[in-house]
Amino acid sequence: MRKTILSSIVAIILVCANSKVAISIGETKNTNKDIVLTAEEEKVLTKYTLMDSIEEPEPVDSPDAYKIYSVTAFTSGYESTQKKKGHPLYGITASGERVKEGVTAACPKSLEFGTKVYVKELDHTYICQDRGGAIKEGNLDIYFDDLKKAKEFGRQKLHVKIKDD
Repeated sequence: MRKTILSSIVAIILVCANSKVAISIGETKNTNKDIVLTAEEEKVLTKYTLMDSIEEPEPVDSPDAYKIYSVTAFTSGYESTQKKKGHPLYGITASGERVKEGVTAACPKSLEFGTKVYVKELDHTYICQDRGGAIKEGNLDIYFDDLKKAKEFGRQKLHVKIKDD
């Protein structure tokens, strides 16, 4: 089976490369014979196999690189902020902005207020507007209006990208 697949791959690559070399898939189908490639076939197979398997990793320091963050959720409520409705700072972030679902994130001190963070799995961008005692490097807390939704969100390991704009 492995030989048939390999032979098929070589045949496809050769066709895609507009090569004049041909392999008969039937010659190796359901046999235990070794596959013998000509020098040109091996060269084409190696070239296209290497080209398809090389992925340029993003540098870790690159602003375009995703990093894994522990992402949690918070609300304006006492369970998150130790402030009750009626408190003058209830619903106000450390940056002075009012919390807003889908916008507000509590970020580590290394990220300035106003920094945009994109969470890949949620396909959403948040703005760093708050801090939190438990928000250290590699942690992010996103705001929810509803306590039930925040609890359902829980703690997740997600891919986060710091945006430049």
